[in-house]
Amino acid sequence: MTEEKFSIKIFRESGYMAAKFYGKVVLSDMLHFTQTIISMPDYSPGYPLIFDFRDCKAIGYRIDVPEFLKYYQSKVTIPEKKKYGFIYSTLNQKFIFSILKLSAPKLNLEIELFDGLKSCLDWMDSDPQVASEIEIFFKSVRMYES
Repeated sequence: MTEEKFSIKIFRESGYMAAKFYGKVVLSDMLHFTQTIISMPDYSPGYPLIFDFRDCKAIGYRIDVPEFLKYYQSKVTIPEKKKYGFIYSTLNQKFIFSILKLSAPKLNLEIELFDGLKSCLDWMDSDPQVASEIEIFFKSVRMYES
């Protein structure tokens, strides 16, 4: 079994989810992430989700996006529009997430891209306590060593 390239935290009381990714993330890692998060006991399809890819060296390829979307749609049903915030650190990440963003309406998602956590949290309209908890989570998880 390969090492997971992500850490997930579900903030049940405040109704948020956060995921931090490490190292070189490829399609199989994103498929595994999807299966992992939807299998968590506190998972809710109604919670907004913040993805932090700032510690990644890469994030898949353009050709992977349709396959990921097909898998995602087969596993996840979102009953009402939900926000996904993607925090990126490279132009490659921004490009891939921009392609994903084009499909957001079909997935019942509102996706935005950010180069920092604060602007993402502001867009999510999170209260200061929630913002602090999410920031602490992102700072506390280890970086992928590779």
